Formats: sequence, C-alpha cells, structure tokens
Amino acid sequence: AASQAAARQGSAAPLYADLAAALSLSDNGLPEKVQELASALLKARVDGTADIKPDALRRSFENAGAVLPSSAPINKPDHSLPLPLDIKTLLMVLRQNLITGADLPLLTHAASQRTAAADQEPPRRDGAVQAHKAAISSITEHTDANSILPALAREADQAVERLRLHQFASLPDAQQTRQETRQETRQLQFEIPIAFGNQTAMAGFRIEHERKPSSHAQEARDVWGVRFAVDADQIGPVHAHVRLAGATVSVSLWAEDSATHRFFVQSIPTLEAALAENALTIGDIAIFPGKPAENRTPSAGHFLDRRS
Repeated sequence: AASQAAARQGSAAPLYADLAAALSLSDNGLPEKVQELASALLKARVDGTADIKPDALRRSFENAGAVLPSSAPINKPDHSLPLPLDIKTLLMVLRQNLITGADLPLLTHAASQRTAAADQEPPRRDGAVQAHKAAISSITEHTDANSILPALAREADQAVERLRLHQFASLPDAQQTRQETRQETRQLQFEIPIAFGNQTAMAGFRIEHERKPSSHAQEARDVWGVRFAVDADQIGPVHAHVRLAGATVSVSLWAEDSATHRFFVQSIPTLEAALAENALTIGDIAIFPGKPAENRTPSAGHFLDRRS
C-alpha cells in the first residue's frame, strides 16, 4: 500500500490553487457537490496573513485528519456526508466525486500526469519535514471546462495518497520488537494548508515524543518535540525545531533567506519574552542560515531517495 501511494502522491498545493481558480469561474462545469466540497476545503485553511494563535493551530491539527476515531467515515464516498468534515475526509469524498463525475478509472497512473512541483519526495519516518510553497493554478478563464474535472481528480488523488504516506510514516517500525517499539521515539506527521491571500502553501509538521534517561537511574523524563517547515514568498523557506523537556523549552530556527535570517537573529529578545510570559524556562535558542541537516538513514520498511 505504501509503495502504491508513493508512486501516486503529490503536494496538495496545486489542488488548492486549481480549486480556488475553478470556483472563480462562472462556467467551470463542476457538479454542485464538488463545488460544495471545494469551498469547505478552502475554508479549512489557516489564515497565514494574520497572527496564528495556539488555539487556531490546535484546531487545524485536529482538522487535518491525521488522527481520527475508529468510527469516522473515512472510507465512505457517500455524497450525503454532512459538512463540516476533517480535511482527510473532505479530500477522499472530493476525489471520489471527481472521479465519478469525470468518468475516470482508478488513477493508477496519476503520477505520470502530475502538475505539481518537481520536489515530490515521499514523506518518510525520520526524514526531513517538508514544506511546499503555493502553486500557480493551471486553470484560467480560457481553460476548456471539460478538462477541469479530470485535472482536479488527478490532483485530489495525489493529495490523498500523500496524506496516507504521512500516516504510514507515523507508524512504528514494523521490523522492531514490541519492547523496542515502546522505547523508540513516537512520531506523528501531517501537513496543514496555510492561505496567503488567494495562494495556499503546505506546511509540514512532525510531533515527537520520547523518553530520555535522567541522572537518576530509575527515572526518565518526557521530551516533546515539534518540527515544522513552511515556505512562503514573503519569508522564503523556514524550518523550526521546538523541544519541551518539563518546563524548559529550546528553539532552533533555520532560514534559507538571508533577510529572514537577520530578522530572526534581531528578534531573539522578542522570542525570549514571549516564552517567559508563558511561564516557560528558556533553554537554548539558536538561529541558523540554510536548512537543517537531513537524516539520510531511513528506518527499515520505508523509502530510499534514489537521487541520493
């Protein structure tokens, strides 16, 4: 299943761009249900032009579809499913409606017809957290309405398969023993769509929970970590690693744009003050140019990058 998903996956950024463009056309040829689902997906984005508050970020994670109760109707292409739905369910129902409306077979060759950006490395456990900048829509007022539905169907298929790969990457290593699985770092990977005006960037996240030995032989401490990456025209690619051990928080930031890097360095006092206001003990704060080094030793059962 993971191998099939890896061959078909792609960033959801082109889908969001083309959905917004298609909805702006008066004669887009889209069924009413598809337009309803498209509008719901666009409304589920985080507003990147305003301050993103913790509650909004938590709701966006809950809405991302990374974790669902077992009773959630994630496999039902039911046209009558009530809205609002989480993003994964919206994507799956939208894909089914698009495939049905375009009278397409199972999209086993969707990867060869991609309109997404060139960087389509599959998500993998312990790999780099990826960000995809907003895509430029391929749909204009001159686009043949008959071609819109098949194009959206291919992009929805890619987005669903990429979401599945994030869930596969969040699973424990299948080759490990039960004891090793209990001791390893637990991970949860997902992406969140962030709206910058009419454009949509995909921010990548990985939440990690691990047990670290302490100075006392029979004690261990919980360490929570969040890695995320976002790529927006205004700031360029940015990567972050936030670690919380007890009440002590450490922050590492990477900025690939030189102006953004200088701004981060100048803003360290503001960051320290914000952490102190939240009753957190400040550990290390580090600002780096470029991007974090990637772990090139993938876990067993996951993907190798042939380009390396």
